[in-house]
Amino acid sequence: MRGNNFLLIIIILFVIAFAVAFGVIFAGSGIGSGLPSAFRPVTALPETTLPETTQTTPESEKQDPNSLSGKPKILGPGKLEKQIALNILKTYLKQYPHKSRDASDYVVKCYENFDGTYVVSINLDPDKRNEGDFDQLFDNNKTFRLNGCTFLDQDLLVYDGKRTQSLAIAYYDELLTLDEYYHLYEVYKQEHSSEYNTVNHTLTKDELDRINTAWKAKFGNVFAETLDEIGEPGQKLFYGKYGDAYVLFYRATDTVGESGIGISGFTFRFDVGKSYLWVCCNSKYYSLSDAYSRGLVNIFDIAMIYAEHEKWAH
Repeated sequence: MRGNNFLLIIIILFVIAFAVAFGVIFAGSGIGSGLPSAFRPVTALPETTLPETTQTTPESEKQDPNSLSGKPKILGPGKLEKQIALNILKTYLKQYPHKSRDASDYVVKCYENFDGTYVVSINLDPDKRNEGDFDQLFDNNKTFRLNGCTFLDQDLLVYDGKRTQSLAIAYYDELLTLDEYYHLYEVYKQEHSSEYNTVNHTLTKDELDRINTAWKAKFGNVFAETLDEIGEPGQKLFYGKYGDAYVLFYRATDTVGESGIGISGFTFRFDVGKSYLWVCCNSKYYSLSDAYSRGLVNIFDIAMIYAEHEKWAH
């Protein structure tokens, strides 16, 4: 009997040892997670780290650095839809990233639409400029002369739906046909008829006397006997008054010489041996170069005088 009890104790110890070993194996393999909680071995919870989340802005919501706000002022004579005007302005201003992105600061003037190819000018709205500002953003007062047509300033742009080009480049790139170019010239000239037809009878007899005094001191004779001698066509032209300075041109021939004078980047072409581009100020004679160096005319005057010279001197 005593032997049987001893054997029973051995079996019980063996069962207990087996149960302990079995529990350790379950804890290591994770199989015990399926057992009732009372039979699961107690183990420490593993450390967990939540994945980092980064917010990304959808492409549709990213800010376009070339985007515009507001609406530009639109002028004729041609018709231009607001969205097309914005597209033209946005395309052109890509060249000027430092300029205002408020479209209401600009005026877009449409001269013609050739089946989706628009000819326009873009300028700052005069109502938003400070008095005395000179707009150097756009290439004004540089004439474009081709095939007998003279555009008084080079602020015209051609937009073909993808890009904007100057009128000269657009012509050479054949964005405009020759017939379209001539048609545009007629539209443009009609729009600027007052500038094309400024026949020089705006001088008074007293002003002519001052001009003649200056010319006679230089050459010994009068510039003109009467006001009717000054104007187009003719040898004697009046380019306007700039402050106290009267700018005049004596054209010896109807052709422009190969030579000329350069003033601050502007080249005035004429035969300097026979023609005279000069200034009368306080009844005294000055060459245009001398007048500029003395401050009698400024760089903005020079730009306007250049436009006049290109208009009349060819």
